[in-house]
Amino acid sequence: MSQPPEQPHGSGPHQPQRGAGPPPQSGPPGPPGWQQQRPDQQPSGQWPPHGHEQPSGQPPPGQGAPPGQWPQQGPPPGYPPQPPYGQVPYGHPQQPYYGPQSGASPFAPGGFPPGPGDRSPRRSSKLPWILGGVGAVVLVLISALVLVLVLGKETGPHPGLAAGRVEPGDVEGVQTFDDLSLDHVSGTVDYPQNPPAGGPHNEKWLNCGIYDAPVPAENAVHSLEHAAVWITYDAALDQDQVQALHSRYYPGSYLIISPVEGLPAPVVASAWGKQLGLDDATDPRLDAFINAYEMSMNAPEPDAPCSGMVGNPVR
Repeated sequence: MSQPPEQPHGSGPHQPQRGAGPPPQSGPPGPPGWQQQRPDQQPSGQWPPHGHEQPSGQPPPGQGAPPGQWPQQGPPPGYPPQPPYGQVPYGHPQQPYYGPQSGASPFAPGGFPPGPGDRSPRRSSKLPWILGGVGAVVLVLISALVLVLVLGKETGPHPGLAAGRVEPGDVEGVQTFDDLSLDHVSGTVDYPQNPPAGGPHNEKWLNCGIYDAPVPAENAVHSLEHAAVWITYDAALDQDQVQALHSRYYPGSYLIISPVEGLPAPVVASAWGKQLGLDDATDPRLDAFINAYEMSMNAPEPDAPCSGMVGNPVR
C-alpha cells in the first residue's frame, strides 16, 4: 500500500503557509489556553481555577482586598496605629515618636510606643521639689525665731519701776498715776516713783534741754506740769545709747534729757502722770511716748513755758 508523500516541516493542511498571514478567525477571541474550560473544571470565569486555590485572605491577582479585610493601609492587625512622622503618638503628650531606634527592642524604650494601657509616669528631676521643701522649712524656722524674739521681749510695764495702772489704748508698757498733787513746795520731796512722774514740786521750773549731770527732781516735775517730757537714763549707760537719746532733742522742744544715779531701768521716760521704762534707747516705744505726751493738752498747764527759769543745759 502506497504512502502519501511526506510534507515538508511546517506545511500541511492545518499549517499556515509562509507569507500567507494569520488564519481568519470567526467571532471574538477566546480566553488563554490555561483559562479554557475543561469538563472537569468549574464554569468559565470562576476564580480560582480548580487546583489553584488562593490562600485565605488574599485577593486574586490584580484585584484589591474586600472592604474591611487585610491588606489595607496602616499597620497589621494587632499593632497600634502609628501617627505620621514627627507627630506625637498616643501616650506621649510631650515627646514626638520617630520610630524604633537602631538596635532597640520593640518592647524597650526607644522601640514601639506604649499602648493605651501604659500609663507609666515620665521621669522628672526631684531637685526643684527638694529645694522647695528645704526653703519652706527654713522660712518656718525663721518665722518661729522672729515670733519668739518678739513675744519674749518685755513689752509690758518695766518690773523695776513703781506700779501704776495700765490705761487701755496707751503706749505699750506705760503706767498711769492718778491724783497727783499740784502743790508748790520748798526743799526736797520723797516721791513714790524714781524718777517722779508728778506731784508736789518747786515753784520754779527747769529749763528744757540736754544735761550732762543730774538735775533737781522738784524743778523737773514743775516742767512736767507744763507738758514737758523728762527722759532720764542710767549714768552707766553706753555712750552710743546716750547719743541716741540726745538725738531726740531739737531747739524749742519740750524735752529734758539728764542722767540719774541708781535708776531702776536703763532708760525711763516721764510725763505728768505717765511713765515708761525701757532697756534700750532705740526702742520705738520711746518715740511713741514723746509723740503722745510732749506738749500734751492733758497736762495741768499745757501752755506754760519750758525755758527762762533755772538750769543750764549743755544744749
